[in-house]
Amino acid sequence: MPFSETSSCTEAEWTEIFEKIFKQSIESSGLDYECRRSEATRGNIIGGIIRDLNDSHVVVADLTDRNANVFYELGVRHSLKNRTIILAQKRDDIPFDLQAYASHVYSWKTDDDKIAFAIKIKDLLEEVVTNPDRPDNPVADFLGSPSPNLDPLPVEVPREDIAQAQSLLGVGTEGLDPGKFAATLASESNQRSARIVYRLTNAELPLLVDNALTEINKQDIPSQIQ
Repeated sequence: MPFSETSSCTEAEWTEIFEKIFKQSIESSGLDYECRRSEATRGNIIGGIIRDLNDSHVVVADLTDRNANVFYELGVRHSLKNRTIILAQKRDDIPFDLQAYASHVYSWKTDDDKIAFAIKIKDLLEEVVTNPDRPDNPVADFLGSPSPNLDPLPVEVPREDIAQAQSLLGVGTEGLDPGKFAATLASESNQRSARIVYRLTNAELPLLVDNALTEINKQDIPSQIQ
């Protein structure tokens, strides 16, 4: 959201909108969210903002007055992951190609406006909770929804990661579904462990699949099955 004065709101009004409308409504929704603005350090402003855009489970973007920084940050978030909610005080401020996604036009100056916003933002957040990985932006729709926030496969898995994974999995886990296990760890905010399991299993699976296909294709089977 904007920090400085725009054509519709002063800097003080934007602070009031955050404190009295956004933060209050989101944190009172009963969904256990902590709402905060991205306050980057002076040393690396862009780096701090991008880190917040990547780490936040949900991002709410206010496109009121079409602030250039907000549009840039929204584009960064869309390139990283889903779970973004778009807001604006005027429908015309939401570009046509984004209006089909989770969005809401809000007012904020009266008590009725505040109540209406609190109801709507709770509905939007509950939709995220119900369907957290649904593509909700043009990037995800065009490229396909990526694997949920997991590091790419490294060239070599670090030895400490292997030791960590072994202690997580334990003995006698041959029947374990690694995908579900990683998802469970991620849902418990154990992101490091989820990434380790994901990387290790994905290092093994392609080789196993290649070997299986090679053996199958040696057999006398119809070409369409090959």
